[in-house]
Order: sequence, then C-alpha cells, then structure tokens
Amino acid sequence: KTTGVTPGTYGGTGNAVTITVDATGRLSLASVAAAPIIRQHFVDVAMINTASQLQNWFPTLGNVTVATGTVYYVDARLYLLDTATSHTVSLSVGGTAVVDWYNLQHFASTLANTTTPTSASSTTGGWSGPVTPISTAKVATVAGTTGHFFIQVQGLIAFAAGGTVRPAFSVSAIGAPVSGGVQNIKKGTYWSMSPVSANTANAIGPWGT
Repeated sequence: KTTGVTPGTYGGTGNAVTITVDATGRLSLASVAAAPIIRQHFVDVAMINTASQLQNWFPTLGNVTVATGTVYYVDARLYLLDTATSHTVSLSVGGTAVVDWYNLQHFASTLANTTTPTSASSTTGGWSGPVTPISTAKVATVAGTTGHFFIQVQGLIAFAAGGTVRPAFSVSAIGAPVSGGVQNIKKGTYWSMSPVSANTANAIGPWGT
C-alpha cells in the first residue's frame, strides 16, 4: 500500500509491467506482453515482372503502423520463386515512419534452379543506419541463375516518429521463370515486428554492474 500517489495505471512501452494504484492506495502489478505485428502469405502471390522495380512483400495490406519513440524487433522471411536469368535480390523498407536508427542482419539461401529445391548456397550481410537510409535498396543475395530464394531478416529498428512501414524488394533482372514454375512471392513469407522499448532506453530487465 502507498500514500501520496494519484490513483491510476503506470507502465512502460513494449514488454513491460504496469502498476495500478487504486483509490485506497493499494498496488497491483500486471505483465503487459505486447503482441507482435505480423503479416504473412498463406497462398502464393504473383510478382511484378519488371527488373529493378521495388515491390511490396505484401501487394495488399502491405503497410503497418508503428509508434513514435519505439524500438521494434524484426523477424522476417521472404521466399521467392522467380527467374532462371542471372540476377540478385535487394531489400528495402519504405513508409512514412521516421527511422532514428536501425541494425539488421540478412541471411540469404539460394536453392537449385528447379521447382523442387535440392541444394543451396548462402550469404549473410549487415544492414544498418542512419548513415544509409533504410529505404535505400540493399543487395541481399549473390548473383546467380537460381530460381529459389529464402531471405531472412532479423534485428532492431528505432522510430523517431510513428507512421507506416512497408517492406519491399526488387530483382535486378527478369526473364523466363524456372522450368515448370511461376514467378511468385511464395506462401510462408512473413514480416513480424514486436515493440521492445522506448528508443531512449539503454536496458530492459535487471542489468547491473
């Protein structure tokens, strides 16, 4: 029980604990586990057949709204079945939200040029700012004639001002689809964001010396 505190609910941003003070001064605690924001494909969706053109991971409902002054953890997978013509895949994040800073890693797996993946090569890379805007296309794969791409993105994005976020990609060249295939953003593609903290927080949890 406490005295001198105005009744109400007090809490933080993201995964936090709220403290509620009732009219008698009694305290109660509640965990607030912020639900992740997630968008996914449960069916294959056609790609735009134009080289170097940015296109949304999700052609419909492709924007998500984020909060001002908040850091989000990103976990995402992009699965493409595209062309046998040699090309790379680039990533970009657009929208109206103002990014304070970001620190992401991408991992790309390029699979055999058939409609049934049988072998793979892979590459990893970093992607950070604010020196380089997050909207600037970042090449995430090596050039090749593979028809399958799995691209994983993980890391943090801090927003100085809220607004919309729109994950996008582009391919450097377009040609005939892989044998027996159709150029698609494949089902299983998803983009997930979870609020972590205020973008001024240095630590969450019992960190100490």
